[in-house]
Amino acid sequence: MTTLEKIRERGINHAIGCSNIFPGIAGFEGQDWFILIKREDRKLAKGLGFTVLESDIRNLIKDMDDGDKRAFKVNQDDYTPVKKNKYGKIYELKNKSFKDENK
Repeated sequence: MTTLEKIRERGINHAIGCSNIFPGIAGFEGQDWFILIKREDRKLAKGLGFTVLESDIRNLIKDMDDGDKRAFKVNQDDYTPVKKNKYGKIYELKNKSFKDENK
């Protein structure tokens, strides 16, 4: 079972992020996928590898592996994009706003 499937099963509200990586000195480009949860849910997510998000200590973050990405694509209809620009996208559950709960 993937991390995404586990947090969904545990009822942890979350957001999915996809950052676009632009070519730099090394010429690498691609996407970086990650899961955000609220810090107050850390006990529910114990053992899943989430760490404190340095830019916002109210949230925890975990990079998505290929299994998580597949699980997201299978369940993509449960999510809605709430922010989209050239730098990436943020998705949250349609029935539970991560942003509203994280104010």
